[in-house]
Amino acid sequence: MRHAAALAACAWLVAMALVRPAMAGGTDAAGPFAVGSRSVTVTRANGSTFTAVVRYPAQSAGASAPFAAAAMPAPAVTFGHGFVTPVTQYESTLAHLASWGFIAIATTSQGGFFPSHSAFAADMRDCLTFLAQQSGTAGSWLEGGVDATAFGASGHSM
Repeated sequence: MRHAAALAACAWLVAMALVRPAMAGGTDAAGPFAVGSRSVTVTRANGSTFTAVVRYPAQSAGASAPFAAAAMPAPAVTFGHGFVTPVTQYESTLAHLASWGFIAIATTSQGGFFPSHSAFAADMRDCLTFLAQQSGTAGSWLEGGVDATAFGASGHSM
C-alpha cells in the first residue's frame, strides 16, 4: 500500500509540473477560474452506485455552472478523503484545484469506521472512469472537457 501511495504522490507531482506550467508563478492564491460544483452518481462495474462530488473550472461560480471552455480539455484528479473524515472537510482543496483548471472529483464512499481500502481505491478509479465517459458522451455537461491522458490521484490519511 505504501508503494501505491508513493507512486500516486509521484504521479501528482509530475502532473503538477507538466500539465499546468502557468502555475509556476505560485499557487497560494486561487487560480483564474470560477469554481463550479456538482454531486454525481458513479456506477461501479458490478452495477452498484455511489455519490461523488465534483469541483471544476466554470464560467461562473456555483452549482451546475457551465464548464469553462478555456479550461478544455482539463486534467482531472480523483481525491480520497481521510479515515472517518467527510469529503466536505476538503472543500477548499477541491475548489482550489478547480480554480487552477483541474477537475477534482471525490468519492463519498467508505466513510465509516471499517472501510474497505481496496473498495475505496476502486471507487477512486471509477471516479476517473466516470469523468472520461462523461467527456465522451454527447450532450453531457462534460462533453469534450476532460483530458483523459492527464489523470492524477491525491488524498489524505486513508
